[in-house]
Amino acid sequence: MNHNFIAKQLLRKQNEIWDEFDSAHPPELFHYTCPKCFHSIIESGEIWLTDIANVNDPREGDYGLQVIQSVLARNRTRVDEEFAKSIMSYKSLFGLNESWSLYVACFCSAGERAQMWKNYACAGTGYAIAFDYDKLIAGALAGKKYSLFRVLYDRVIQEQKIEATLEHAFALELTMNLPAKDHQLFWMKELAVALIACASRFKAPKWSYEEEFRLSIVDPPDILKFDSEGKSRIRIDLARDTVKSVIRGSRSGANLDVLAMRALLNQQGYGTDVQVVEARTATGP
Repeated sequence: MNHNFIAKQLLRKQNEIWDEFDSAHPPELFHYTCPKCFHSIIESGEIWLTDIANVNDPREGDYGLQVIQSVLARNRTRVDEEFAKSIMSYKSLFGLNESWSLYVACFCSAGERAQMWKNYACAGTGYAIAFDYDKLIAGALAGKKYSLFRVLYDRVIQEQKIEATLEHAFALELTMNLPAKDHQLFWMKELAVALIACASRFKAPKWSYEEEFRLSIVDPPDILKFDSEGKSRIRIDLARDTVKSVIRGSRSGANLDVLAMRALLNQQGYGTDVQVVEARTATGP
């Protein structure tokens, strides 16, 4: 079996399936954070990615698997039987957090949102950093070894993307006329990777207010991992010109006023074009 050819064909199809969805993106993405982490990001030029098992909704992988299982159930007679049995027996997304890991940093594409200040910036006492979308993408293409993508919340469309992935797999298997010895390998390995790539972008509809874009790395080497506050993380460096502006939470008080923030940015090598502004959205205690 020509693994390289199959992998390329499945990747091409994934790009096609997601092309329209990915074509719409904002000029900037907002990362909400507490005061301590804000200082760390600005001073180090790094952003930390967290093991998905430790994020706000640790059952994300379970949800993505449920979407796949619901589509497989409707296509059971067309799917390789051993593959179907295997998928239906999983409790998480193809062994997520057991056989493989996913590390993420989360961004909001909706600008200021009261719930984002409340949930991710210490009830408005923290800050939001606006990053340039194009420069984040440029970093991924330049070999930073991370991906950046928009998260999908609509259950109907999620299932449609899994169905499109399966339909392409059915057609590809017939076109290649795979021998029996390669049949299960095609399903258990090559197709599984395509389904993981698809379902790892799914979140439950209840989180749709976040309008999330996700920076992610799959299976980073252990040498890059470190523990912080009981969570497994890795760090990646981001160029200073990736930052477009910083926003003070409505309850940040005197922790870091506008003049002090401007001085901090200048001291750390950020350009004078990086704006410092007050939050427009109030967040109560």
